[in-house]
Amino acid sequence: MGHLASIEPNGAVLLGETVTCDAHAPRKIRIITHAHHDHLWGLKKSLSFCDAVLMTPATLELVRILREPMLPFQPNVKPLDYRTPLEVEEGTVTFLPSRHILGSCQVVLDLKNGRRVAYTGDFRYPGIPVVEDADILVMEATYG
Repeated sequence: MGHLASIEPNGAVLLGETVTCDAHAPRKIRIITHAHHDHLWGLKKSLSFCDAVLMTPATLELVRILREPMLPFQPNVKPLDYRTPLEVEEGTVTFLPSRHILGSCQVVLDLKNGRRVAYTGDFRYPGIPVVEDADILVMEATYG
């Protein structure tokens, strides 16, 4: 396996070998951590390329209202509730709250090899715990 986490020039956060967050990259799974414009880059490309485009139900509704009315009808769009693990090719994806905006989430990828990779997206701190037991943690630093 290559890198467990990296960031592309367009801002896509790559986790494991198959997951990308918050911008398009040619991978099987795209995750949208929240409905702000800068986290939706390349959404149309992802909808046409990715096997699954994952987000919380609230984020799905916000993106539908603000940008893509037909989003819920795309066959590869899958809402995922907080703390509900979803089996993917290389392990399990779980969303945790981030309290940035309605529906925002942190992403945890538990790999089959026992490694844990996490991405916070934007989050509210203090007020929300970040994933402490990750082997690699990529943090969004909007308010650095």
